[in-house]
Amino acid sequence: MNKIEVVNLFHFYQDGMQMKKVLDNVSCSFESGKFYSILGQSGSGKTTLLSLLSGLDTIEEGDILYNGESIKKIGYNKYRNSYVNIIFQSYNLIPYMTAYENVEVALDIAGIKLSKEDKKEKILSTLNELGIDNSAAFRTVLKLSGGEQQRVAIARCLVTDIPFIMADEPTGNLDEDNEKKIIDIFKKLAKKGKGVIVVTHSRELAESSDKIYHIKGGGVY
Repeated sequence: MNKIEVVNLFHFYQDGMQMKKVLDNVSCSFESGKFYSILGQSGSGKTTLLSLLSGLDTIEEGDILYNGESIKKIGYNKYRNSYVNIIFQSYNLIPYMTAYENVEVALDIAGIKLSKEDKKEKILSTLNELGIDNSAAFRTVLKLSGGEQQRVAIARCLVTDIPFIMADEPTGNLDEDNEKKIIDIFKKLAKKGKGVIVVTHSRELAESSDKIYHIKGGGVY
């Protein structure tokens, strides 16, 4: 089992001439094999916490541990490349590439060496598992629906076999049917041993998770 622990974490941002505290002595933990949601209003610090958890933002005060070791000691780049994958609200797909090529890029960045045949099988089986058939796999992503693009973004995370998946408002741009499909995917991923951490406004998504963290007034409860 892999574990991420947040220990006495503080975070500030500049507001004019003043420093505002957005996270105030936060401590919480996340384990692989579970689906977590972080619920809170806009501006409450949800995305800030996710950025810190994923190593995209620098820890100012306090610490985040991965299996007992500070991610500062591990190194932010190594931590991001080896232990966490991030699904952005805007998906961050490469628009002129096909779904297949977007997933292939993720494999190449991760430095995973496979034969041409094995790579093709791994990419297509991952896309197929998420409901992207071979026909859709070879379309440019701009020709796919929002729900399909979101699933390509998830496939890009899955193909590298990294322990934790973190998502920022993953269903914010989706209709109700596609939201349910994405929720089902996250639940299945957790059952297969992934740690899934989702920042959301969606009460339905939150109530489908194994544990809800509420963020309010700089604290996490």
